[in-house]
Amino acid sequence: MADKEFLLITKARELLVYTRAATKPINSDVPSGDVQKVLHKIAGLDDLGKMREVCIVTASSLRKRRKDGFSKHSFRDFGQDMRDLTKSILRGVHAANDVMFAEEPEKRLKLIDDVLSDTALLLDYIVTCKEAGIISTKTAGIWSGKATDVKRMAAAWRKSSSQRAEAILREKQEAADRHTAEIVAKVAAETVRKALAEERAEVF
Repeated sequence: MADKEFLLITKARELLVYTRAATKPINSDVPSGDVQKVLHKIAGLDDLGKMREVCIVTASSLRKRRKDGFSKHSFRDFGQDMRDLTKSILRGVHAANDVMFAEEPEKRLKLIDDVLSDTALLLDYIVTCKEAGIISTKTAGIWSGKATDVKRMAAAWRKSSSQRAEAILREKQEAADRHTAEIVAKVAAETVRKALAEERAEVF
């Protein structure tokens, strides 16, 4: 395994681990004890204006306590897919690296293309989650940075592999052409030999 491929696997693994942590579902439910306290406080008020004020302050406090992360609902919508994508990315990098490149160059290119597609989709998910308020700008920045590292390295690997693949396929084609030419030459020589033998037979 080359150093660059080893580093790409390391980066893909880091992306998987970070994604798993970032998509861990949080408990967004309000504790029942807090609800009881607020209800008791409201029940003790005899002024409608004060009741309204308590409700506004409580709602504001709950918004501030909201954690950055995936609820059970957003995890089903986005989080699980994002985890699956990072698993597919790491699996694809390993699979591409395991290909006998001299024998199946096009197979490696296809696997790298799949890694690039998965990474691009993951980046779209990150943007979507940020715009939906599921994750913070800071989390989105760190996450997209890790995904971009993998995408950049995979793209560079794809470029170098494509150049090598062209050379390998060209050599294979040239070898096939030489083999075909040799067969044609042998057939032609055999045809001429038979024709000459038939001519000599006719003379005698």
